[in-house]
Amino acid sequence: MPIPPDGVYDPVEVPVERTALANETWRGIPEPDGTLAGVNASVAATKELIETILGVRGDGENSFAHYMDDVLSKYPTKHQLISWATLAAYAGVTYNGAPLGWSDITGTFQSIDITNALMLPNHRGVVQDVDSGALSPNLEGVYYITVGGSLGHNSSNSGRTTSVRLYDLVSAQAVGDPYQIGIGRNVEVTTLNIGFPVEVVGVGTSANLVVQIGGGDTLTTVEWLAYSYSMHSIGEYRGPT
Repeated sequence: MPIPPDGVYDPVEVPVERTALANETWRGIPEPDGTLAGVNASVAATKELIETILGVRGDGENSFAHYMDDVLSKYPTKHQLISWATLAAYAGVTYNGAPLGWSDITGTFQSIDITNALMLPNHRGVVQDVDSGALSPNLEGVYYITVGGSLGHNSSNSGRTTSVRLYDLVSAQAVGDPYQIGIGRNVEVTTLNIGFPVEVVGVGTSANLVVQIGGGDTLTTVEWLAYSYSMHSIGEYRGPT
């Protein structure tokens, strides 16, 4: 809609239907009255509210403008700024090497702690622990977990099963349900290719996650031919709906 020559909108031309909020005066944001001065007052009050929420209210080094100037000086290009402002987290650990003998896989779950290398040396938002094979998200959110590998074991003339699950070393609890893997008759190598989402709520609540295997039939003469475990964020945690 074009701006009138006198800068004043006709209130009949722009009807506004609204229900007053009981606490709207607490915000201190005046409703635009159709004049440019009224719009400016509303914008200024909104800016003040945002500055207060961000904790950058005031002048000088505490001002919002100073805060943004500091951000833009560190991330001068559009690509760098988008990367900084976007919640992104990713990391991974892996085993690369000769076939590695391991203990029997039984009905009891045990952590897969064989990793010896980082999948993503330049990881972000997730702490990687090669020694324990754990990944620790720094922020709550929804993450996608990917587990891959190649597992050698004894053969059997009957079908067998084992399971893989995510386990929180901090709370000593399983995260989600186990993922069952079927093993066919007379099979000596089983391939793992599993992906599933998981909610991480609160820093330090589910912040040391390892992959465990077990909870099924017994597999002997076990050796790992390859293994990888990674996670990346796919969205923010919004709580129960």
